[in-house]
Amino acid sequence: MLRQAELEAARAAALGLMPATATVQRFDQQSDEWETAGTYPCRVEPKRAVTKSGDLLLGVVLWNVLLPYDADVQVNDRIVVGSATYSVTATDAGRSEPVTQVALCGKLG
Repeated sequence: MLRQAELEAARAAALGLMPATATVQRFDQQSDEWETAGTYPCRVEPKRAVTKSGDLLLGVVLWNVLLPYDADVQVNDRIVVGSATYSVTATDAGRSEPVTQVALCGKLG
């Protein structure tokens, strides 16, 4: 278990490794529009994965978007970074002593 000072130092160091800005968008069913849920520093990294289609193995590229540990991001949100838009399929929210929050995404478009 980390001491609070160690955890805060790790979080500050992680923020220094996030060179981009992410806008998290959430769909509002009442207005039928995507609305901004928050803006955060981020880092986008490709994550290679393999999926099976019949007897074929197919390589796919998913994306990890690293965000501050307390970012408000949920499954089905969109994350816009520059001209790229990603759809959130999972997050690792709920870990003990998180330094960052990772959103697993597919790239749209």
